[in-house]
Amino acid sequence: MITSVLWGGLGNQLFQIAAGFAHSKRMNTDYALNYNYSLNNKYVGQGFSPEKYKDNLYSKISETDKKEHSFLPFRQSGFRYKRIPTSDNLILRGYFQSEKFFENFYKEVKELFFFPPELKKKINKKMSFSSKRKVGVHIRRGDYKLEKNSIVHPMLSVNYYLKAMQIFSTDCVDFLIFTDDFESINKEFDLSQFTNLNNENELEDLYSLSQCDGIIMSNSSFAWWGTYLGKNKYKVVSPSIWFNPSSPDLITTDLYKDEWIKI
Repeated sequence: MITSVLWGGLGNQLFQIAAGFAHSKRMNTDYALNYNYSLNNKYVGQGFSPEKYKDNLYSKISETDKKEHSFLPFRQSGFRYKRIPTSDNLILRGYFQSEKFFENFYKEVKELFFFPPELKKKINKKMSFSSKRKVGVHIRRGDYKLEKNSIVHPMLSVNYYLKAMQIFSTDCVDFLIFTDDFESINKEFDLSQFTNLNNENELEDLYSLSQCDGIIMSNSSFAWWGTYLGKNKYKVVSPSIWFNPSSPDLITTDLYKDEWIKI
């Protein structure tokens, strides 16, 4: 059996699950979660306990009561791809923020995460307000404003988003805005350029992003999964800087996809 210790926000957890699930497929063994591993983890993102998604997004994933000491540990440090050991009895810890961990299981990973039918129906109805292509614009502020986080994660400037929107200027599109901090961006952006779906939670935002035709990303794993899940995107714009240059050890070359437009 393969299992994962989940921690961080929703985007981080999706990477951790996808990597573990794909490795279980390679090893022809089961994949399961023990939510107690993560509940006891102080690094679980605030408000993002994995149990929150147990009955929706993670509902297709089996549970195990197997104790941590029953597994061989594997820790992935940093953000570069590192091959997971050939073993069918592992507990995985780390970021695993690269598609290389699960690139041969694209269809299976997309089908692993479950959006409830009523949520999909609600969002699809909201997004049918026009026949134009929809471009999701994800703006991360929230915890990035905290000094301890801004040392690692720079907040992307208004200029970045304006340049990214210019790339879609010859297309007939609606820009949909998604953010964790409307109060802040209301002071920075002309919000009349955007449509706000008034979603109620991050699960609705994630599904909405997954259904967009194009995406302007933030430097956030949540935005990464918005590009990966759902329909194929005809154009994705991403920031060329994911972490602050003052954090040279955080190498993200394995995080980017070749077809993205980096600015």
